[in-house]
Amino acid sequence: MSKSGVGPLIKKVIILSVIMIVMVPLLTYAASAHWIEPELKPYKQGIVPFKDGSSMEGPVTREEWNSFYFYVLNPERYDEPIDIGNWVTMIKMGVQLPKGKENELLKGYVYDLAPMYAQHVNRETAVGGLIKLLSFSIVPGSADNKQLDASKDFLDFKDIREMHQGLVRTAYRDGLLDSATKTHFRPKDNLTNAEAISIMAKVMNKYEQEASKMKPPSQPGFPSVVTLFENTPMYSSKDATMGLNGMISPQDVRIVAVQEDWLTYGNVTDTKWFQVETWLGPQWIQLELQQVGNLERVETNLLLQQSTSLQDSPHPDSTLSFVLSPQKVHVIGLFRSKFAESFLVDTWVGPKWITNPNGAIQEK
Repeated sequence: MSKSGVGPLIKKVIILSVIMIVMVPLLTYAASAHWIEPELKPYKQGIVPFKDGSSMEGPVTREEWNSFYFYVLNPERYDEPIDIGNWVTMIKMGVQLPKGKENELLKGYVYDLAPMYAQHVNRETAVGGLIKLLSFSIVPGSADNKQLDASKDFLDFKDIREMHQGLVRTAYRDGLLDSATKTHFRPKDNLTNAEAISIMAKVMNKYEQEASKMKPPSQPGFPSVVTLFENTPMYSSKDATMGLNGMISPQDVRIVAVQEDWLTYGNVTDTKWFQVETWLGPQWIQLELQQVGNLERVETNLLLQQSTSLQDSPHPDSTLSFVLSPQKVHVIGLFRSKFAESFLVDTWVGPKWITNPNGAIQEK
């Protein structure tokens, strides 16, 4: 080869090497990305109340949580079959079952549907049993949806056992199948960890959607919506000794009734009973009066005229974190109650609250 041909060849080699160096990280990222990732964040947020199996009188033990966390939420195991015990743990965290009948229903619609001593559960059995369990709360017994018909859209629908066909159609109609299911249901395949996450993320989202449809109360005199900032115990009556019915995670809830003397108080930290709409029907919760308000998402700025304390909650007596010097701050939320107006602001330590800031000017 002539010297004149060596130069261009070396240049080509160098260019190809640079392209490969640039492409390797991209290829590595593409290989590591998994289809379940977009659904992971909302699902993980939904199971926060059960973290470490530590929710008060919660249904999940620490051992169950640890098994679920190390196997189901392990990225290296997303495509592995889910252990039937971990599937039950996910149902306990995501499905609202009649109080006192949880173990009986889980036995009948999970364990008894699978072969004896089975370690895994196939897709038709998992979905069929799940829809049966959801029929106690958010999934009606029957409905028509001509736009979504599994018997027409799934090429392998005939392979589903007859006892599960109607249940799979219901799951498909209500948008409760995993996001990876497109043209084939694959009824005999074992349910994977990723598929289980996707299904339960959709189930928990459906509970939130159903709760948002509940009508606000018609009775005057008290707020219709209250924002809960922490896990809140709920009861069937205004008597905490009667036993806990469950926990409401942080969210907006609609009030339908209050105890008669709710506006009679000596301090803003006095607690009163409020009845709210939940997936179990009307339930009673206890709130401090200063907690009775709602959060509005806003985008504005606040000009602080003097040093101002940052708080960990919107309530006046909450823990103080840091102090801001006079400056302009970005406001992302506004909480209003009978006693205070609190601003959620972006800070170098994350979102923090400023309550009743003296002399502050809000920019429009």
